Amino acid sequence: MNNIFDFNRFSLLVKRQWVENKKLFLMASFGIVGIIIVIDSLLMRWEYGYIDVIPRFSIFLLSFYFGGSVFANYVFKDLSDKNISTSFLLVPASHFEKFLTGVLYAFVVFPMVFLTLFYVVDLGFVSVGNSIRESLIAVGRNGGVKNVQLHSYMFDSKNVRESLGEIIGFWLVIQAFVLMGAAQFEGRSYIKTAFMGFAILFLLGFVIYLSNKFLLNDITQQFQNKGYSRELVKPTKDFFDRILGIILIYVLPPILLIIAYFKLKEKQV
Repeated sequence: MNNIFDFNRFSLLVKRQWVENKKLFLMASFGIVGIIIVIDSLLMRWEYGYIDVIPRFSIFLLSFYFGGSVFANYVFKDLSDKNISTSFLLVPASHFEKFLTGVLYAFVVFPMVFLTLFYVVDLGFVSVGNSIRESLIAVGRNGGVKNVQLHSYMFDSKNVRESLGEIIGFWLVIQAFVLMGAAQFEGRSYIKTAFMGFAILFLLGFVIYLSNKFLLNDITQQFQNKGYSRELVKPTKDFFDRILGIILIYVLPPILLIIAYFKLKEKQV
């Protein structure tokens, strides 16, 4: 039997995670549905049957990011307490299988469940709103604008559609970073991870600011001194921004996950 990965052992570990936490997962799912229903009820203009898609999109992003980070931290909750972590580490499975189980739940199970729940509630409110609108039109009243579902808005809106890569990439960075923090810190790991994340963002922002102010401006000035117009040297900053975006979205998440795995591997009974 492979000491690093065995599918039967891995499937039992995935099942164990579900059996031990299914009540909490179901309660959290009902809680998410309830919160979305309350928020959409407040956003709905019942007299016209209209619910604005832009606030719904903002709420979707906030809840997707925040809910995902909380869930990712919960996946390795056993590591935050020394007594509980001992039983977790004594489970007859490799560190890689335990880590892969956490990744599966944080990166696959959560988005599938969350997107499904959000889609169902969104469909319900859009359908009810459009029914109210059609009934108003039927009696000769102004029914307002027809409602659209959130996913239709995301793919039909050019600005949102072009930003989907950045939205997903930023979410992956957050998930991987929280997993790394959960594997690193003991006790209040979510708060410590959030504090470390804000500190890194502040430092990164400061470095980017200095780079833009001195390095890129100096390069731009040199080009302009040689007779090039501002339009020709403008892509210099855009180029560095694009490189930074590629690093954050495509390079950073795998690096963070590798660090998280080795942090988990360091844990010993």
